[in-house]
Amino acid sequence: MKKQDRQRTQTQFCQKRRPKPHFKSWRTLISGIRHETKTEELRDAYWALRNLLQLPWWQRIWTVQEALLPSFALLRCGNAEMWFHSFSQAMIHIEMEHSRQCCHPYWLYIDETLINNFYFLQEATSERRLRKDQALLFSLLLNMFRGRLASDPRDKVVALSGLAGTVTADYSLATNDAFMYAARTSITDTGSLAPLLRVPELNRTTDLPSWAPDWRAGLDPVTKKLWGECKYAIQAYCG
Repeated sequence: MKKQDRQRTQTQFCQKRRPKPHFKSWRTLISGIRHETKTEELRDAYWALRNLLQLPWWQRIWTVQEALLPSFALLRCGNAEMWFHSFSQAMIHIEMEHSRQCCHPYWLYIDETLINNFYFLQEATSERRLRKDQALLFSLLLNMFRGRLASDPRDKVVALSGLAGTVTADYSLATNDAFMYAARTSITDTGSLAPLLRVPELNRTTDLPSWAPDWRAGLDPVTKKLWGECKYAIQAYCG
């Protein structure tokens, strides 16, 4: 691939501040060698990983496109950078190997919600590549990323419409109308009620019909913690 072509397929998130040294030290966890010693450097590596996953980039709805659309997504923090594919492999390896054995106490530093924010992106990448039914994929993505933040509630739908499905972005619609339109279109395109399958909604608006998902509604702490498991049930139902 030519250099200029590769650059066109990159995306990155940037922080103006210089990253602390321990942001680089966690790269050592990528290796498959388990270690018995628990050092200050190792502790700092997990703190760095937690700080990285706490950045707003992992919580905004529009950044989903930045991670999924490019052929090669580049993550950047200050002057430290890594391909998203390499970061994904590292995260999976850390959880499957280090977190269950040598590094278990340090892995507990990282809130499960932060870890799920990463895994939703990683899994959505695979779903876009493997799932043929775009309408079902769109429904899955809406639920998968419903916890992401947006300045305009309609972005919860619009930001994902370019990734899958046949829903057309239309900012002329009011928020409730946009949500109902997305739900109706998804039901029609899938030929099923799978798009209506969703988790409990916190502070749901009373102006929206009960059958329509309220993607601006929040999730209570218990649901947010369990959401990483709920998505598998939704995937199974959607086929």
